[in-house]
Amino acid sequence: MAHRSVTLSDNNIFISTHFFYFEINISSLMFFYFYDILSKNLETRCPLRDFFIKTKRIGFSKWNEIDLNLAIQLWGDKEVTRFICSTGIFTKEDIIHRLETEFQNEKLFQIQYWPIFELSTMELIGCCGIRPFDRCSYEIGSHLRKIYWGMGYASEAAKAVIDYSFDVLKADKLYAGHHPQNGASKVSAQISTGS
Repeated sequence: MAHRSVTLSDNNIFISTHFFYFEINISSLMFFYFYDILSKNLETRCPLRDFFIKTKRIGFSKWNEIDLNLAIQLWGDKEVTRFICSTGIFTKEDIIHRLETEFQNEKLFQIQYWPIFELSTMELIGCCGIRPFDRCSYEIGSHLRKIYWGMGYASEAAKAVIDYSFDVLKADKLYAGHHPQNGASKVSAQISTGS
């Protein structure tokens, strides 16, 4: 059994295991899902999710306050974040901030880079969605866990997000960008937009 400890201090919780250490500010995340993180060591399956979009292989859900363990699985992997931020690595604060950004985008615009799950296993694939660009325009993007790279999930998810953006949200425009060194992202953007 891995060593685990939890320390409470004012509005902060410090959680440490053999595998990771992070600090959570309760007032900013309202995080009450300690048992799951401590007992399952960052479980990536999530059997009780509602999906508002489904494709043949993917279910789209929404980030919520109990998803920090999933966010760590995704954005805590430097292979995933190397093209996302200037340092190439998300700190624990970056992951929490990213999750809070998704909550805020949902609250203000009813959009997110939504968490996506493999329907056959209920495993987290990553996230795919949109963020505000300007009035009635959005930027589309995706971040996938490494084990799902090269399997067509990014293109399949992007197609669903494009359809949702125009059919449901009535977007005027969608923009797609990619890091110049991320060739797979460029190909995915071209496939999903038909370029």
